[in-house]
Amino acid sequence: PSPPPPSPSPPLHLFSSDGDEVWVLTKPAVACCATWGLQARPTGYAWPCVSTAGSCSGGSIRTQQEWIDFARQHKFCAGLCLLEGYYTRLLPPPPPPPSPLPTPPPPLTPPLPPS
Repeated sequence: PSPPPPSPSPPLHLFSSDGDEVWVLTKPAVACCATWGLQARPTGYAWPCVSTAGSCSGGSIRTQQEWIDFARQHKFCAGLCLLEGYYTRLLPPPPPPPSPLPTPPPPLTPPLPPS
């Protein structure tokens, strides 16, 4: 018998419904995901919203997309324990540094009167 086909890889990126926010597959997952995230609780109450301190919160029944959109509106969710793994918000790149102001030309000096 042939070996079973490999399981598909989780998507590297997930998007908010409006397309404005990108979530990136991140490893390793936060410890609380194993107990409280969508992989552990796909159909009931889940706590997949991970704070910057690494604790899980939530406590409601939502689809994966609804959790992504919830996190879009609630920035305290730094990560999400979703069906395919742990995802973190892809932050936009920082703005470029301001360009230096041009150096002003030296002041014009009037010509000296003839002596």
